[in-house]
Amino acid sequence: MTSPTGPGTPVRSYRLLWGLLAVAAGTAIGWLVAGAVWDFLSPPPPGGCAAECVRQSATGPFSSHLKLAFVFGLVVSAPIWLYQLPSPHGVRRGVHLAAALALFAAGVALACVSLRRDWWLSGSGDTITLVTTGTFLDQAIARILVFGLVMELSLLAAMSLRARRRGARGAPG
Repeated sequence: MTSPTGPGTPVRSYRLLWGLLAVAAGTAIGWLVAGAVWDFLSPPPPGGCAAECVRQSATGPFSSHLKLAFVFGLVVSAPIWLYQLPSPHGVRRGVHLAAALALFAAGVALACVSLRRDWWLSGSGDTITLVTTGTFLDQAIARILVFGLVMELSLLAAMSLRARRRGARGAPG
């Protein structure tokens, strides 16, 4: 049996491991800064109304902290795990990575702006909007990931179109 790190072992087999290690390291950092991230993402009071996040269980603070740390790790380690993805044929990995990171960052920024707009928390008159922490975090995580991945779809569509054009021009067949 040969060693997994021998000269014939392709580097490709370790791409998943490097991506997972990057997410784990980002999550560890996220655990340390989750309080500051929560302060940034937490809902501001809508015009004249009070908005409060309520925890409904004893494990709520821990699970919220862990969720926030994991999503922070996923977003912060995006350059590393995106680099591990295979680049399309004929496109240099650096160009592919730069485009993917720019689009993902734009989606995350757009999600953060939409969270800060708090249109979904606005009440009527002088009411108090009570939102559970879990509900708010689930909505925030879904927005951040969906906005980031939807922005990536334009890159995927461009790569697919380029591959079709290349195939129609003269692919051997």
